[in-house]
Amino acid sequence: MMETVLNAMKSCVLCRGMGDEEVRAFCEHGMAAGTLRLRSINKDEYIFHEGASPRAMYILVSGRIGISRVTMSGRSILVEEIAEYGDVFGEVYLFLGMPYKICTQAIEDSEIIVMPGEMFSGPAGSGAASDDSSGAADALNWRSGAIGSTADHIMVRNMLSLLSQKAYMLSSRIQVLASPSIREKAARFILEREMEDGSAGIGMSREAMADYMGVTRPSLSRELGKMQTEGLIRLEGRRIIVTDQEGLEMYL
Repeated sequence: MMETVLNAMKSCVLCRGMGDEEVRAFCEHGMAAGTLRLRSINKDEYIFHEGASPRAMYILVSGRIGISRVTMSGRSILVEEIAEYGDVFGEVYLFLGMPYKICTQAIEDSEIIVMPGEMFSGPAGSGAASDDSSGAADALNWRSGAIGSTADHIMVRNMLSLLSQKAYMLSSRIQVLASPSIREKAARFILEREMEDGSAGIGMSREAMADYMGVTRPSLSRELGKMQTEGLIRLEGRRIIVTDQEGLEMYL
């Protein structure tokens, strides 16, 4: 179990720039104190529900986690799919200290690392939770109690970088949702994920993509098929290859 947690933390953005021994010290201290633990999640099991008070942040070890919200009409809309090893989720609401406006559910059997809010609050090195146990933790006051101040500052910097990245991703999704046609939504979605080799490793099912764009799956599938026929893209399972860069950019 220790090695599983250690390897996941080494791949996590929170520990970027930290030495192996510093990451190991952090994991050993957290697991010994019971503030860092590995949790198995069964398919369709919820991690947290909308309206609940945040108690922790989470790191994906294996499997896939869906983040969704329920509309006023009662329809569940996928906001994000957590599928990359070491991905972090739940941290925004933990630091804001406000009830979740989303819910998370395992798309398949998964494993996650749970990092309770106590790790991010209280006096330096004490591990004591603040009075606001709902999660209004101040990341800038956090100390692990296990690693030096330099490593602490690295983790805080990484956390700020992560939150900034999440804000950018939210802005990008707003642009997708604001696009007037399915063709424009799909073009923006694909180009934002395009890699140097011209492929977009989506890692999402057609249904998940449709939920992300706020359209129906049949409508999206038809549009992607048309785009392939027109030579704009090539579909290879969950990978989408951009075959006409300029043509696709015309829809931005």
